[in-house]
Amino acid sequence: MGATLVAIVVALTVGFASGWKTHQWRTDSAVLKETQKTVVAQDNAAVAHEEFKAKEVIKYRTIIKKVDRIVKEPFYLDGACLDDNGVRAINEAISGAASQPSPALPASAPS
Repeated sequence: MGATLVAIVVALTVGFASGWKTHQWRTDSAVLKETQKTVVAQDNAAVAHEEFKAKEVIKYRTIIKKVDRIVKEPFYLDGACLDDNGVRAINEAISGAASQPSPALPASAPS
């Protein structure tokens, strides 16, 4: 009876170990197939990218533009683009001084 029990325990242990190993092989095989699919997809993307880069060519062109006219207005030549009121308003804004608001317009008469 003891030898039979030992044989049954050994047979169950060997069967369990064989099943466990077979399951591991199947899982590893599925992971390997998925990895191979990913590698193939990455290789295809890399090849497509390299082909795109080969088609793309950088072209250097010298672009020369000529001025159509020269502005000789004294307003632009002296560098002052603002009149006195504009300069005053900017200086007040920079210094933080409160500028005086414009006087109110008179109400229009009914017609």
